[in-house]
Amino acid sequence: MRDGVYVALVLCIGLIAALVAGIAAYAIGAGLVAAFAWFGAAFIGVSGLGVTILAVTGLVGRKP
Repeated sequence: MRDGVYVALVLCIGLIAALVAGIAAYAIGAGLVAAFAWFGAAFIGVSGLGVTILAVTGLVGRKP
């Protein structure tokens, strides 16, 4: 149960970072396609880094 909460938290942080990156890219004049590209890159990057940190530190994936 705890593992799922940590992963969900990391995914939510990744989603927020992705929304900020996408909106910022669109606001500075990049096109809509570039904004979606920034959104995808930020989501994959932040979420992937967060899940990797959770796995390396042992917060998820340990047997009780």
